[in-house]
Amino acid sequence: MASMRGQDVTTAVKLKEAEGVGPRTIFAYIVTLSHLFTIARREWGMESLGNPAEFVRKPRQPNAWDRRLVGDEQARLLVAITTYGGEIGPVITWAIETAMRRGEVVAMRWEHLDRTTRSGGNEARVLLIPETKTGTPRRVPLSTVALAVLDALPRPIDGMYGACGRIRSRKPLSGPARPLVSTA
Repeated sequence: MASMRGQDVTTAVKLKEAEGVGPRTIFAYIVTLSHLFTIARREWGMESLGNPAEFVRKPRQPNAWDRRLVGDEQARLLVAITTYGGEIGPVITWAIETAMRRGEVVAMRWEHLDRTTRSGGNEARVLLIPETKTGTPRRVPLSTVALAVLDALPRPIDGMYGACGRIRSRKPLSGPARPLVSTA
């Protein structure tokens, strides 16, 4: 450990980039390595040990995610929802259909829903999200499945889906469904 230099870490990072490893994974690699050296200094009595990862340039991480469920992930997720029970099913179905973030789902309000009929008899079917992570309002087109989820929801005064507060307090999912819920 004592012979490792920042240049060694930079070389390892460049090799990972050449292998096609993504910026988030490389960032995690550098942070984990840095943590290892910090633990060695603080807890293992290696006070004179330098941290070669400390000054290595960390890759810029993209602001947006573009991952969608693939293969049998959606089917497995729906089975996990049924096993879990409670009110989470419609929330996860909504998240899959709209690709909205958790905070956006919880902050939804009925007045942001546009179901007006336009000339030609078509329904607009969009939801306005006035406050987003990026700070730019956006309009989410709603599928038939998303509209069916909305139609089945109660209409509380304090927002579109007041039950989201109760969902957060329930037991967390574990097992193979856990990574799927975090991406939905």
